[in-house]
Amino acid sequence: MAEAQIETLTDISLKVLNKRLANQKNPNFQFVFFGDTWFNWGNAIVQPFTKAKQDAIRRYQIFLSCLDKASKQKPKPLIILYGGDGVFSGSAEQLMFFKNVVEKFVNKTNIAFFMVPGNHERNGVNGSLVNYQNIIGPRKGKKAVQENGLNYIINTPKLRMVMLNDVGPVAKPTRYGITNSALVTFNKGINTKKDVVVVMHVPPKVGSFKKFPSSEAFPVTTPMIRRL
Repeated sequence: MAEAQIETLTDISLKVLNKRLANQKNPNFQFVFFGDTWFNWGNAIVQPFTKAKQDAIRRYQIFLSCLDKASKQKPKPLIILYGGDGVFSGSAEQLMFFKNVVEKFVNKTNIAFFMVPGNHERNGVNGSLVNYQNIIGPRKGKKAVQENGLNYIINTPKLRMVMLNDVGPVAKPTRYGITNSALVTFNKGINTKKDVVVVMHVPPKVGSFKKFPSSEAFPVTTPMIRRL
């Protein structure tokens, strides 16, 4: 018998989002963006009380404070967009702990939470994003979201959110870059009369991001994105 799949964080957030949109008369709304909290309390539970554990507790408190402050904004945000690196390592343990904490927040506040993967969501430096996709989502095939693997689009009446995975194949000289599937989603996502927000873990080194170091952005000369 095939193992039953859990409801991912994206699945849960989509239900909350659709319910609020159905009851919302004003098409205008507020959203919050943040990321890179390295929320790794999952491993810290079984560790002795060391500096590493102190750091994990501090990051846990910062993450919860960010969620709490976001929920108290006026008007209340419809969505939180998260730019990745939610955990320190993409183990099932850390991702499940992250998902459970955020799920409680989503259900309590009715604020949807959507994220893209960062490099720390990989299960190890060169590991896969399988744990991330199975626990956080989205899963390929969900009709509620237009998606292409780990890249997906969320629509509201006036705003479209294009969520892109740019931590795809770890390759030199950069760990970041846009894959063909992300390009397909990007091109499809911006083809609209709605306002568009594009969310990815790190930006391409163009415009105001041109002088960013390679550890914080990817060059447009990367073969994977040259056609963009």
